[in-house]
Amino acid sequence: MAIRGIKSFPIAAFSGKNTAVNLTAQAMGTLTAASNVMIMSDQQVRRAPGYTLVKSPVIGRQVQSIFNFERSVDSKQFVFVQRMADLYYMNADGTGEVRLPGLFSSEPLQWVENAFVAYATNGFDALRFVDNAGVLTMWKWGIVAPATAPAISISAGTLTLTYGRRYVRCYVSKYTDSLGIERVSISAPSAMSAFTGPVTDAVITLSAMTPSTDPQVTHQWIFATSDSPIDTSATFFFEAEITNATTTFADTIIDEFLDQTRLAPFDNNPAPPSHIVTTFQNRQVLIEKNQIRLSGGATVTIGIPDEAFPLSLFFNIPAGAREATAAISLNQGTILAVSSADDWFVYTGYDASTFTEQDRIASPGAAGRYAVCQTPYGTVFMSQSKRFWLWDGTDNHPMELSAAVASILFGTVGMESLDSTQISDARLHWYSYGLRHFIGIMGRTSNANTATAGTDWLSIWGVPGNGIGGQNAEFQRTNTLFQTDKFPTDYWTASALVKVGNVPYLFIGDQVGNVYRFPDGFQDNSVDYNYAFSHAWFAPIEGKSRFYWADIFVDAPADIMGQGGPEAVITVSATVLEAPENSARGIAATLLDLRNIPTQTGESYFCVRAKMQVPDVNSGRYLRLNFGLSSTSASVPMNYDVAIQKIILYAAPIYDGMP
Repeated sequence: MAIRGIKSFPIAAFSGKNTAVNLTAQAMGTLTAASNVMIMSDQQVRRAPGYTLVKSPVIGRQVQSIFNFERSVDSKQFVFVQRMADLYYMNADGTGEVRLPGLFSSEPLQWVENAFVAYATNGFDALRFVDNAGVLTMWKWGIVAPATAPAISISAGTLTLTYGRRYVRCYVSKYTDSLGIERVSISAPSAMSAFTGPVTDAVITLSAMTPSTDPQVTHQWIFATSDSPIDTSATFFFEAEITNATTTFADTIIDEFLDQTRLAPFDNNPAPPSHIVTTFQNRQVLIEKNQIRLSGGATVTIGIPDEAFPLSLFFNIPAGAREATAAISLNQGTILAVSSADDWFVYTGYDASTFTEQDRIASPGAAGRYAVCQTPYGTVFMSQSKRFWLWDGTDNHPMELSAAVASILFGTVGMESLDSTQISDARLHWYSYGLRHFIGIMGRTSNANTATAGTDWLSIWGVPGNGIGGQNAEFQRTNTLFQTDKFPTDYWTASALVKVGNVPYLFIGDQVGNVYRFPDGFQDNSVDYNYAFSHAWFAPIEGKSRFYWADIFVDAPADIMGQGGPEAVITVSATVLEAPENSARGIAATLLDLRNIPTQTGESYFCVRAKMQVPDVNSGRYLRLNFGLSSTSASVPMNYDVAIQKIILYAAPIYDGMP
């Protein structure tokens, strides 16, 4: 016998959390809670993936930074892991870990690279990592100039100068890589020697050329002016090479044999330690407080351009009392965008004569150096106001993406959950999983354990199939990305994108030195985790309804679904109230009995019916269904995927409006 007035209300497409709207007007398919779930391109709700262990530490210290260096000249890959002031590199599978010399500071390193060298700095250390005869070797980023000028003395010899010369010396690093290519780095010169004055049939002996204690230095280069009146020439030509350990040199070389193609590089200053690094116009960019420092690029005529920092390429950001918080290279490296907490500044040009600045082109700015990343649709960043933005690099008004979860519902987290004192450490990543792209925001919430460092929340933002912004119909319809939550079992302290083979992962570090890769499997380092989500509050009519049952279409392994009924995989509960409540009562739920739906050939494991004819939930105005993962067998690890494909609610009106 048919139930009078009964109707079905299907939900077949889910679109993430939306907690910032009137709870009585939420769209079907939006979620009010989404713990350890994600929404893929098919718009099903499924378990968010877990992570697996790549490397455990010999000495348990917090991971401060991770960097994936894929050296393009020889296709070698090195994964750097910084554990406090200890630095290591390893293969992408965690094997072959090598410990490098200790750092001066445990501050997190910031990384950049070129085709054959990786560079890192943290405001105290400034380092380069080179292929020295097939061995990855750590040296300082650039070479400090000699502290003393050559001393001179004159004795009988063969050299005649009409007016005289001055000399300078530079420290030089020469090494040959595994490809047989000799790489040469050179410091800025020392102070000038005394002027020799005219000499006849003499030898000028240079002395007091103290060797460098920097292990990368192998030689000293000596430069001399041509024979000219005192203080009329400031050009120093290459004269000779001596080993680093040699402290004297006898000059009998006439002007004709000075190498006029190699001039003393007065702009070859070493990299100044900095807290923010990026690239721009094939230059390395280092930023400290309000000052931008650029490497020399094509203006460097001797040495490695990325290791020379001319003072003419140092300039300040007009941010007032505000310091730079982040920087990113846009438009294929032709635009440098630098942020303070309040504004963005944009720089273009090719050299010191063409660089131009646009002040405060957009607002707000990024909260911190990790809180910005590039996507195919523009730059995304987190602001100190705990909002998440999309910016095309030119518009004055970035588009807010996080409005849907700006507020917090009882028992959930949202943007306002972020700890204000830790917002500058929030991390953004663009990554792919399955057929969908995601933006992950790693943040520390106010609920975090105060005794444990790191982030306790990964806010997952699923990107609609056709992208973000513009005329994308799906994006315009939802006005947001598909946001869900991942609560890792371990607190995360560092992260970086790393390719393992051809598969990209996020490598994650924790507070005791472990390195994991995510997304990988459905356990957190072999530990089971629960998932749960709740759909929007729903009123079938503008009155009271009787709720009969809900059919849930589940995608899960058949062998798991067949072990002990549907409760082996999922739990379903319901909350029924006269009005949606953002309170403890609003999340109190009644567990529902589940049955596999019978078919002509037996029970269906993949269509589950939840009976609602039980006290507290069989009638009312507003309903919310809640779903979770359970396991009735302790011997079966929950290392499998589960998806809720569709929900059909069956209800009939008791009365419309007033009774």
